[in-house]
Amino acid sequence: LAVGHAVHGAPAGKTERRGWNARMHASQYVKGGVFENALHGSREILVARQRRLGEGGGVVMEGRDIGTVVFPNADAKIYLDASAEERARRRANDDAHTGGRAGQAVVAESIAARDTSDRTRTVSPLMVTSDAEYIDTTDMPIPEVVARVLTLVQQKIDQQSQS
Repeated sequence: LAVGHAVHGAPAGKTERRGWNARMHASQYVKGGVFENALHGSREILVARQRRLGEGGGVVMEGRDIGTVVFPNADAKIYLDASAEERARRRANDDAHTGGRAGQAVVAESIAARDTSDRTRTVSPLMVTSDAEYIDTTDMPIPEVVARVLTLVQQKIDQQSQS
């Protein structure tokens, strides 16, 4: 199962990702080519490690290139999305992201800029694959998103067990 998404601020993993999120969402990392230059050198190592983690199957991973680069042949791919404005609202309400004083509109602009940068970069660009289930979570409460994802995963499991 590969879960690639552009939704930030979900409750799971807040503690573990706090430092990482704060650094990765800082404007100096996403402006210009700084992030892409850093990404190119480290992606090969990270992709190899991620693949080793998932080589036995039964793994759930999230990230902007999990279903396209790391596990392009994953049994299930789910692409979660939400508008930049909604993601900014969620981020403002998430302790893992509330380190600065930037207004929600500024955060939304930053998110939109990062999305554009990620979609147009040459290394591991952000994209929805044709075999991914796309879910726009903009107007969905978290329990509804979770239920939808679990339903999709169960459908994939059922399909595999019938094969």
